[in-house]
Amino acid sequence: MPDQHRLRVVGRFLGSAPGLRLEFSMRLAGARLRTRPAPLFWVGAAHRDSQADFARMGQLLRALECPDAVLECQLSRSGDSLYQGVAIDLDAAPVRGNLFIHWRDETREQRLGLGWDGQAVHFTEYRAGRLNRADRRDWLLAQVHRDYQCLLAALLRETRLQRQGGYWVQRKQARDTEIYLTYPWHPPLASLAPTLAAYLPAPSAESWLRYGAAPVRHIGLSCQPEARPAVTLYACAPYVGPWPRGLRELEEKVMSLAAAPVT
Repeated sequence: MPDQHRLRVVGRFLGSAPGLRLEFSMRLAGARLRTRPAPLFWVGAAHRDSQADFARMGQLLRALECPDAVLECQLSRSGDSLYQGVAIDLDAAPVRGNLFIHWRDETREQRLGLGWDGQAVHFTEYRAGRLNRADRRDWLLAQVHRDYQCLLAALLRETRLQRQGGYWVQRKQARDTEIYLTYPWHPPLASLAPTLAAYLPAPSAESWLRYGAAPVRHIGLSCQPEARPAVTLYACAPYVGPWPRGLRELEEKVMSLAAAPVT
């Protein structure tokens, strides 16, 4: 099957990288919680051999026949990268994916996304911030889609998130399109479910149960004026073998490794 083949390709190049992290995402919309077919694989920053990891990433991208613009950007930014991540759509033909490059300059952390679909490439910028300032939290509330303002306000009231958490703002074509709350301690989805269910159409109890152990790293919320707003949950954990054979097995692995710390 396609998902098994592409996962094997990723594992061949990244499976031996120290500090590899696996991530999957869930879209919550219309009282339905479903996973998306594009898991994400992060390398770098966890050890002194990160440059070797970024070289592996370049080899993987070439094996996937990514456009030259993606390959050139990955190579040029590898010298100052903190992390690099690649999301691969396991079903799409031709291969479709996103490369994320995360670095820090003299003033702040930055992230660039390069998405490709066949040979077409699009660029996405991300900027980071902290949640310990009330004016930053107020600004986020003004940016988020009206359908999610009450949910975001409730999430931002959590003291631990204010003290330890942060956010990323996604920017496409000169406008902000999504904000992402960052949870460094990776709370299980079950602990966030009551707040989500209070402000969103609740998915089935089976969905909450199925993904209750998912260690949430980010919550993504559409900005204004998106016509079809969405909430996306990102679950992430360090990789420990054996390599997953399919998406469902990858999800189970992430949830079983939820107790391991990630920075």
